[in-house]
Amino acid sequence: MAARKKKKNVKKTKVSFGQIVLVVFLLVFALIMAPTTFFLLIGMLPTWVLLFVDNTPRKSKTIAVGSVNLAACFLFLVKIWQYGNEFSTAIEIITQPMSIVVMYCGAALGYFLDWSLSSVAVNILYERSRGRSKAIDLRKNELVKRWGPEVQGSVTGDSISEEDADADGDSSGEDKTSALDV
Repeated sequence: MAARKKKKNVKKTKVSFGQIVLVVFLLVFALIMAPTTFFLLIGMLPTWVLLFVDNTPRKSKTIAVGSVNLAACFLFLVKIWQYGNEFSTAIEIITQPMSIVVMYCGAALGYFLDWSLSSVAVNILYERSRGRSKAIDLRKNELVKRWGPEVQGSVTGDSISEEDADADGDSSGEDKTSALDV
């Protein structure tokens, strides 16, 4: 027998013209603003790592961490821009331990916000579902009081049993099934 090669299902993603233009624009901007780009590569390192590691839908954790991390970096970006966007200013800021601590604490704050707000959202949704469940149970009880226990759907004996058929006077012994049993 000849060994068959299995083809792997590889998704081919099409790159649109707009995406190509965006990447080219960002590369040109990164070259023009090289000190700013260098500073953001170092200052937003936790965000860049999380961009590749995050497996949440829509990268929500990356957005949360990146937003606060960028806000912390922006404090120092203003200083770089004030002094003419030069590498010497960017390196001077990066080599100060306090600036790195502030930028990375911004990322840590983003992690904390993502964690805490996720917990709050889960608790809110849980309580809403419990309230809805109680409302459904109350409505079910009202229907049972009004229409009887048959509306619950848990009453057995929907089909005619042999004993019921004999009680009705039909003792032919034939198996009688209802249309619902077919």
